[in-house]
Amino acid sequence: MMRRRRYRIYLRYYAGGDLESALGWKNSMYPGQYRANRPSEIFIWHIFRSLARAVGTMQSGHFDPNARHHTPGWRPVTHLDIGLRNVFIEEPRNANTTVSF
Repeated sequence: MMRRRRYRIYLRYYAGGDLESALGWKNSMYPGQYRANRPSEIFIWHIFRSLARAVGTMQSGHFDPNARHHTPGWRPVTHLDIGLRNVFIEEPRNANTTVSF
């Protein structure tokens, strides 16, 4: 019989919320119905790049596009629930940095 490895991950609070609420897809007046705001292209690329870095880090233990090897002793992590509610957004650190819709 195989033993399953289970872990709990405790994350810090992200004031930007999750991707679902950032896109405005959740309609609080009509539960179960969604409306979509159109995000800017720069926001889409930012999210795409961030997710690619996160998945690369889970696979190899670090994110270095030039590295050809995993971190020694690293066991790849499989995320089984990547979705809008599980993509957290951090507010910009610099007041001059803006990501707009």
